[in-house]
Amino acid sequence: MEIAEYLRIIKKRIWVVVLIPVLAVALAIPLVLRGPTEYAATATVAGPLVVSRAPGSPYKTTNGARQFVADFAAAATLPAVIDATAQMTNTPPDQIGSKSSATPIGQSSLVQVRYQSADASNAAAVAKALAFQTLEYLLRPSAEARVARQPSAYSDLPIQRLDLLLQQPETITVDPATKVSRQPELIRAVGLAVATGVVLALVVVILLEVIPLRRRHGRKHEPDESAKVLEETAV
Repeated sequence: MEIAEYLRIIKKRIWVVVLIPVLAVALAIPLVLRGPTEYAATATVAGPLVVSRAPGSPYKTTNGARQFVADFAAAATLPAVIDATAQMTNTPPDQIGSKSSATPIGQSSLVQVRYQSADASNAAAVAKALAFQTLEYLLRPSAEARVARQPSAYSDLPIQRLDLLLQQPETITVDPATKVSRQPELIRAVGLAVATGVVLALVVVILLEVIPLRRRHGRKHEPDESAKVLEETAV
């Protein structure tokens, strides 16, 4: 079949090509809107403050700030960090891993930890805990290494300084949770519904054309019963 023939068939069944995608969209939109309302909270980590004040910080180098951002984003996804965050907030680890992210703000060493949840208060708590546990993972080993190198009388000083730094409000600033817009989700759902509906509609159009043709073709090859009876009588 040529392209013109396909277009003729689609034009003849245009109601199918239009109706099925419309029905798919009509089903997709309520499914999205029926889902629970999601809230997102962010915790901003003051990278410059951490890099300059953390005891034994390995990031006090020329490219230290950039390396800190890269290490932070990677460490925030580690199972050890996620499990520690889950214990602090009584949140399932798989949920934290799938609904959290850590990204730099522009080209700076400020890092924003984002967590999305159906519970507004839980969203803020998890975002802050994940930022805290990530800093612990990155900075605690360096502080402990300094303890090993110092006299016993001062061995706990680096650990105390690190704890004090992490507890300062300016180190991790948490923004209140806000409602997540459903618009991007609706756009994705509508696009997927339209694409699926068009494919399904084309399959239906092809079936509506092929099945009658096969039936007519089958009838042409069926033997004439009257001729068969006459032939048997003659024999």
